[in-house]
Amino acid sequence: MERLNYGAKLMNLANVNSGQISDVAANIGASAWTYQAEKGTLGTLGLGGGTNVQLLNGRRGMTGESDLGLWGAVQTLSTDLVTDDPIFGTVVYGGSESSDRYSYTVLPSDGLQQWLNLVTQQLSVQLGNDRYTQAIVGKDSADLRLDMTNVSGTAHTGVLQVSGMAQGSYDVVVDGTSQGTVDNDTPAGAVASPLQVSYNVPAGSSFILHLVSLTSHAKARRR
Repeated sequence: MERLNYGAKLMNLANVNSGQISDVAANIGASAWTYQAEKGTLGTLGLGGGTNVQLLNGRRGMTGESDLGLWGAVQTLSTDLVTDDPIFGTVVYGGSESSDRYSYTVLPSDGLQQWLNLVTQQLSVQLGNDRYTQAIVGKDSADLRLDMTNVSGTAHTGVLQVSGMAQGSYDVVVDGTSQGTVDNDTPAGAVASPLQVSYNVPAGSSFILHLVSLTSHAKARRR
């Protein structure tokens, strides 16, 4: 299912020209409206530049509603980790990973770096106005560390939404300093509203955000 799911996300970007529509430098990065599978030169059908504007490798050379698909891509692109694919085993869509006995380390390359899904583990992380460059997630769902980019460079309040963390209390730590605690009353993997975590971001280009379990039986480790 995840292969189909992620393919659907990428389809939103299929109309962006990277050379498959037109190799003219001025057209790289532009988007096309629709693809005409039928042979012929129907062009833009009288829209966006006049009648019978030449097709570009079967594509109509105007944006049309393709911007709706691009908006959809911005809303859904993520890095997704699957560890039980029946064919490939462990697969990362939109990123790369490594693991040890206790945790998974994920490096995003989806372009947005704001949404992480551990599909098999049923754990999801979504950021508001900051981005992450690396995530270390405990295999017991009781520890989450995010190496972050401060997009604005200024001090501000950030918000993290996380689903699927182990039940218990967590210390919210930014650059090694505790900023308070949050309580997660939902067992790991259960369906519920995401846990909202607010944190204060210092001025600068980067910082580390760490949710550390305060539950005595958790296997969380400070890094």
